[in-house]
Amino acid sequence: MSTIAVTARTIALAFPTGFNDVRSGISVEALTGGQVVYQTTAGVFGLCDTGEAAKDEPRGICLEEAVAAGQVFSYVVKGAIYGVTLSGEAYDGLVYASNTAGGMSDSAVAEIIGRVIALADKDKTKILYVDIRGGAGGADHN
Repeated sequence: MSTIAVTARTIALAFPTGFNDVRSGISVEALTGGQVVYQTTAGVFGLCDTGEAAKDEPRGICLEEAVAAGQVFSYVVKGAIYGVTLSGEAYDGLVYASNTAGGMSDSAVAEIIGRVIALADKDKTKILYVDIRGGAGGADHN
């Protein structure tokens, strides 16, 4: 299993005027851009961890920092984002929520959160297309 690195300060929507499903939530703990979040039974959001049953359903990826519990933040459920280190990943490769709190992995840990796609530039820059269908992790991504 390989952990996928994120640069929090560069997390951003790749196509901000295109179709994106971006939502707001209230944090139950400090969150950083690029971390995978889950929703608690109390309706607030924390770091997704596929190794813990109560935290194993990804709902989105943070787009911004929430420095403490109780802060409002934005997260993407569907859309392409910059800021994820994908240089070692294959185009069209799957990305999963990790069993590390808030992390992403290229190994089938449990829940699919997106795919590696190429921009239409000369370098075919790799970005992450997030697709957590209906906010329910593990959706079929055909």
